[in-house]
Parts: sequence; structure tokens; C-alpha cells
Amino acid sequence: MELTPNGKSVLLTLLVQDDIEFSRNSKAQIYETGLIGGKAVAIIFADDNAPIAVSGDTLRADVKDGLTELVNQRLTPLQEKIEKMMVSADLLLLNVNDIFDQKTKNHIKGSVAKLDSTMAAVQSFSASLQMILEDNKTKLTNVFDNAERFTGDLVAISDTLTQADLAGTVSRLNKSLTAMSALLEAIERGEGSVGKILKDEKLYDNIEGATVQLEALLQDMKLNPKRYVHFSLFGKRPKEYDDKKNQELDNKK
Repeated sequence: MELTPNGKSVLLTLLVQDDIEFSRNSKAQIYETGLIGGKAVAIIFADDNAPIAVSGDTLRADVKDGLTELVNQRLTPLQEKIEKMMVSADLLLLNVNDIFDQKTKNHIKGSVAKLDSTMAAVQSFSASLQMILEDNKTKLTNVFDNAERFTGDLVAISDTLTQADLAGTVSRLNKSLTAMSALLEAIERGEGSVGKILKDEKLYDNIEGATVQLEALLQDMKLNPKRYVHFSLFGKRPKEYDDKKNQELDNKK
């Protein structure tokens, strides 16, 4: 082995038996011979039609990764990841320590204690509720039975309403309401006897005047009954009523 003139690579000279022939395009590969080290060179034949290599030719070189290199290739990225993870874990622990100071820890302890008290209260309430349910088991059963019967009655009523001719009833009711509306409109327009009575003001005035006269007549009959009732012991006919003469007698009185 010797350095090349530029000093950037190593020139390795091999001794090969003359009966071994291979192409000039073949490759000389360095590989490990065991786990504890040791190097060797293998000729990787090129299956082409290039000329056969002769003494003094230079082959392309290659290095085959051994077990140590493979392990290093796998462990190096893993090591980097582990280092980054450890740094992140350190930062996380530092942040956790900053958050969970003594005051926060005391608050957490108090919250846990209150949670224990709450759970104990819930457990006590559950026991009390269980006792109440046991004591009122019969009453609750009766309530559920009544609710079931009520539901059954409601279903029966619903079936009855379903079977009833509700559509016909509603139709007849609509017709009755329409007829009533037409009747009221006719009365409002003064048609018919009832409409004339309600809308004819002259008839109202006549009825009011007759009422006044009838009231005066009744009042006069109460005050002067002799004018209207005559008794005869000998069968004489009563004299005819003279309104003017009676009026003069009333004035004299």
C-alpha cells in the first residue's frame, strides 16, 4: 500500500495468479474477515465484454460494510434520538418542578382530601337512598301499578276516539256553525221577523209608546177602579165610559 501522488487516496497493489482472468471493469472490494477485525480484498467480477485486466491495470475500489459498521450505522441515529429524548425529559422534569411547587402540591393534597370526603358523602347518600327505596318498596310498586293502569285506560280512550266518527262530527259542527253565521248575518241585515224587530226603529218607538200608555192605564185603574168596574143590584146596564166627564170629575176632586 502507498499513497497516491495527490495524497488523497491509497493505492493497493495485489498479486493475482495468471490463470485468474477478469474484466478491467471488475471491482476490488475490501471487507472484514471476522468479528474481531481483519481485512481482505475480493474481486467482484464484471460480466461484460470488456478486455481482460493485465498487470498494471487499476480497478475501481469499494468497501463493504462489516458488522461493526452496520452496528455503528444503526446505533448512531438511535443514540442521537436517545440524547434528544433525554434532553426533552430533563426540560419536562424542570417544567414540572416549576409548576408543582410547594403551594401547588399543598393544593393538590387538599383537593385529594376533599375528593375523599365527597366520595364518602356519596357513599353515605347511596346507602340512605337504598334504605328509602327498601322502606317504600310497596308504595313504589303501587305507584307503578297505578301508572300502568292509567296508561292502559289512556290507550283504551285513544282507541275509542280513533274508532269514533270524529270527521263526521267535525263536518256537522262546521255546517251548524256556517248556518248560525248565515242566520246572524241575516239578522244583522234586518231580514226576517227577528231582524225587523231588532233593526226597525219605528216598531221600537211604537212598542215603547204602547208600553207607556199601558203603564198609564194600569196606574189609572189602580187610582180609579170605579171607572172600569160597575156593580148593579137591579140588573141595570153600566153607563158608557166618558173620558171627558171623568176628567172633569177628577178635576173637581
